[in-house]
Amino acid sequence: MNDAQDDHADTGADAAREAAPSTADVVSGAEAMAMADPTTVRKVPRFRRIGMLGALVGLIFCAVGTAVFARPTEFLSLPGVFLLISVFLVPVFALAACAVALLMDARARRRRS
Repeated sequence: MNDAQDDHADTGADAAREAAPSTADVVSGAEAMAMADPTTVRKVPRFRRIGMLGALVGLIFCAVGTAVFARPTEFLSLPGVFLLISVFLVPVFALAACAVALLMDARARRRRS
């Protein structure tokens, strides 16, 4: 029974080797860039980076707004006010940045076609 399992394992390994592409078929990134037609290749926006940048701008906006306009109350100190404003505004700024990126991407697609 052990020999039958070994034969079956060898058959599966052979099938995996046959299904894998040969090294002659694999193209490196530099070769792919050289083969690509620049008129048809379109770079997409990196939404994670754009969202993080929007969140950072929102955080700075909250810090400046808290320093200039906020006053401590009997319930919240100044850091508490900053945290409360940040919880609401940072996601808004991140989503707004992504929305602007989507609009700019759609506009770039219309210009290309």
